[in-house]
Amino acid sequence: MPVYDIYFDSRDRVSGTPWDSIFQLTHPLSNVRSVFCKSFQFFNTFQNITSTTNQFEINTLNAPTLITIPPGMYDAQKIVTTLNQLISPYATVSLSGNLLSWNTRYRIQNISTTVLGLPATGLYTPGQPTVLSLATLCYVSLSSKSIQPVQRPIACSPGLFSTPLITVPVTTEFGFVQSNVEFFPDHVICNNHALQTISFQVTDPFSKRPLTDLQSWAGVICFQAD
Repeated sequence: MPVYDIYFDSRDRVSGTPWDSIFQLTHPLSNVRSVFCKSFQFFNTFQNITSTTNQFEINTLNAPTLITIPPGMYDAQKIVTTLNQLISPYATVSLSGNLLSWNTRYRIQNISTTVLGLPATGLYTPGQPTVLSLATLCYVSLSSKSIQPVQRPIACSPGLFSTPLITVPVTTEFGFVQSNVEFFPDHVICNNHALQTISFQVTDPFSKRPLTDLQSWAGVICFQAD
C-alpha cells in the first residue's frame, strides 16, 4: 500500500489559527487506512502557568490568603523556588523525584490542575504534609478531528480532540525550537476515509487546554492510502 509523506506548516493553513489549523490537500487521498506522525517541530512560546490558572488559596488561622504565581514557563525546580518565595511564612515546598510536598498545617485549596497536575480537593490530612504529583508541566499533542479512526485510542481526551497523532513533553527553554522525530511511530488505524480537507489541533492533553500561545509548528504526516 502506498505511503504518502505530506509536510504541513501552520503558516500554510487555509484558515484557522496555529493551534487549530485547516489545510487543503492538493490531491485528495482515498481509502486512508492509517496515519502516523513522522516528525514534529514547534517554537516554544508557551506559558504552562497562565493568567487563568495561576491562583490558589491557603486557609490560614485568620482568613484565606490568595496566592498568585506569575505567568510563565516553569520546570519542576523553578516552580518549587517560586512557590517558596510566595507562600513563606505560610508553608514550605520541597521536591523529591516528581513528588511535590507541602509541609504545612494549613489547608491548600483550589490548586490549578495546570500547575500541579492534580486537583486539591481531599488532599489535606491534619498533621500530614500534602503531597502532589508533579510531572512535566507542559505537553504538546498534535491531533486531527478530520481523520476517523476505527477505534478511539486510549490516550484520546473526549470532547477535545479525536485522533492524537503525537504527544511530546516540552523540554526546550522558552524561545527555542523543539524538534521531535518518531523512529517507531504509533499508527492510527482509519476506516477507509477519504481526505481532501484536514484539520489539526495542538493542545496540552494533560491540562486539557488548547495552546493558544503557539505561534507556529510544522510536521510530516504519513498516510497509508490506496
